[in-house]
Amino acid sequence: MVVGPRYIPGTPMDGSGDTDQVPDASRITPPVVLEGTRSRHNINVTVKLMQVCQFRKCVLLPIN
Repeated sequence: MVVGPRYIPGTPMDGSGDTDQVPDASRITPPVVLEGTRSRHNINVTVKLMQVCQFRKCVLLPIN
């Protein structure tokens, strides 16, 4: 998942996004959605945290 435009080094050659160092930058750069719009892809993340407290010392257990 990309949250911002990809860095392309070099000096822009024209309005396409190609640069002097990356002449095919316009072909390898993914489209960027306009601010305030969504890409229509939902991402769900589930995190399970376990904690064991013993003798006033808490230890986080590894997640398998």
